Amino acid sequence: MKILAKPFVFFIVSVVLVSCYTSERVISKSNSPEKYQSFPLTDVTAITTPYEGKVYTAEEVSEMTRFPACEDQSIAVEELKSCADREMLRYIYSNIKYPAIARENGVQGTVVIEFVVTPLGRIRSARIARDPGAQTGNSAMDIIANMDRSYTWKPAMLDGKAVAVLYKLPVKYKLL
Repeated sequence: MKILAKPFVFFIVSVVLVSCYTSERVISKSNSPEKYQSFPLTDVTAITTPYEGKVYTAEEVSEMTRFPACEDQSIAVEELKSCADREMLRYIYSNIKYPAIARENGVQGTVVIEFVVTPLGRIRSARIARDPGAQTGNSAMDIIANMDRSYTWKPAMLDGKAVAVLYKLPVKYKLL
């Protein structure tokens, strides 16, 4: 009987440890998501789907794509661009989640996400072009995926026609 007692105690301790770990993880995710989060939290399949058509650069289009937050205002195109940039930054920095591993290891830097804004204003072909590491790139991709689900961008224009354009978005991660 003593021989069976040790494996049984080991099994009970293992189950209790696994149960505690699982319970802590669930509680922590609801109360403090950054403690255990693994990025991306969001499905990024839609934004990473390759765009198959012709993609222009910012220099090739007559009017660059814009984040749609200011389209209802009657202001000049340059003011619309400035307003859209400001609102996009507000959206990004109000939704950014600093990965716990980056915070714990003092990782800071600028992530650059490149993506195509299609003629329909959707984000496709997204990729991490520069990444300081520690899941900051995946965190930025999470923001872009949520942005695509929440907003339809104003597409770039060329000769009065909506076209796909490459957009490069820097997202800064800085510890305070």
